[in-house]
Amino acid sequence: MLLLPAQRALRSVSFTPAIGPRSARGDGARDAETIARLKPLLAADRNIDAEAIITAAAPGLSPEVAAEWLERVAWSSYGAGDDLAPERLGRAAASGSSTWSALGGWTAGLAAFRRGDCGAAATAFDAVSLRFGAEDIAPAANFWAARAYLACGKPLEVAKRLEAAAARPDSFYGMLARRTLGLAQPLDWAEPDFITADWNHLSALPGARRAAALVEIGEIGLADRELKYLATTAATDNYPAILRLAARLTLPATQFWLAHHPPAGIDPPLSARYPAPEWNPAHGWRVDKALVYAHALQESAFVTNATSRTGAKGIMQLMPAAAKRAQARMADGSIVDVAAVRDLADPEFNIDCGQAYLEELRDMSYTGGLLPKVIAAYNAGPGSVQKWNATVRDNGDPLLFIESIPFRETRHYVEVVLKNYWMYQLRDGKTPPSIDALAAGLWPKFPGMPGPSAVTVTPSVVAPLLPPASPPAPPALPEDTTVVATL
Repeated sequence: MLLLPAQRALRSVSFTPAIGPRSARGDGARDAETIARLKPLLAADRNIDAEAIITAAAPGLSPEVAAEWLERVAWSSYGAGDDLAPERLGRAAASGSSTWSALGGWTAGLAAFRRGDCGAAATAFDAVSLRFGAEDIAPAANFWAARAYLACGKPLEVAKRLEAAAARPDSFYGMLARRTLGLAQPLDWAEPDFITADWNHLSALPGARRAAALVEIGEIGLADRELKYLATTAATDNYPAILRLAARLTLPATQFWLAHHPPAGIDPPLSARYPAPEWNPAHGWRVDKALVYAHALQESAFVTNATSRTGAKGIMQLMPAAAKRAQARMADGSIVDVAAVRDLADPEFNIDCGQAYLEELRDMSYTGGLLPKVIAAYNAGPGSVQKWNATVRDNGDPLLFIESIPFRETRHYVEVVLKNYWMYQLRDGKTPPSIDALAAGLWPKFPGMPGPSAVTVTPSVVAPLLPPASPPAPPALPEDTTVVATL
């Protein structure tokens, strides 16, 4: 009987914050009953009724459930344009100790900042950073506390909070803080080359030989599998050479995977966390390569044959319809057969289509060529950005826009892609213009557009109507509506 090599468990290391906390599990009938009453109210934007229910019920709920639903109602109210209710509810949620409590304090701070109460905002953000200093939200809270203290004219407090945020240089807000303070990013991009001695050693391992042969015939996905399996079966001291082989074979998905699954006692090089394969799309690099790779890293971790539940394919996770439009765009108006989409698992073709889709989003009036909105549209669709332009009160502030995006996944996506973009630019020895823009409160433009690289934007005036009163029992409110006037 053929005996397969024994696999060893590798440690899993995460360098990216989680999208958000899991929903709390209720402890009893009271929790379940309250949640069942709140869900339809929030779905119908009946935030006043929801606030009345959660405020009355919270003392009798399990602490995590109370914090979660106080925060959910606070966030729903914030999205509807209210700033006072989110402060009340957020502060109540923040009295707990769960991640939902941290988010409650965060929402209270955003609401206070948006309505111009710098003192209340600073207090709320400080409370989050002090009580949840080990959480991913801490550098964000410190950076926003610095913004609030700046608005209050307290430069010493600004410096303290920026220094605290800068202590987390691997985070979105940590990078912004370091740039604001004029501190260099502590990054080591050294990438040891694959040398003859590495191959002389690894060529004795069948998995390494198979991976190299599979790359020769274009079977990138199978080659990835071979090297990942080899990393779990070969001796630990082979790990650095396997990682260098993955780079030499242009297997960025394997580089990324190995960087997140190193053996105990080994720290992978930073370059493996941000692999930069030497791919050359047929239509050239029309979009900044760093931005393309920033998307690919978040979309698929460079897995060439990745397919989502919705049918998005390849490293840029493109829907077939978007790929067809991209082919037509790349044809410069000439007649092309867009009925058949080429293999989106081909990374260079996928990049060609992904660049064309980014260009399409850049040119839409909904995004205005503003980089954060283009990135948001790539994740949530241009229709969502069109809606948010009319409903999100951002006061013309790009960071407030990002933090006010209704979808948690998209908020997370925009920040991670921007951070990836900056890291790739720094890897190339460039100073990222968009980090300077955001640090200065300006909107960075999509790279390569004519004119200045960053602009100010006159805010839209989003004026919510007075909340409708509840009709006689049984209570049934009409959906809230919003009056929109664009300056």
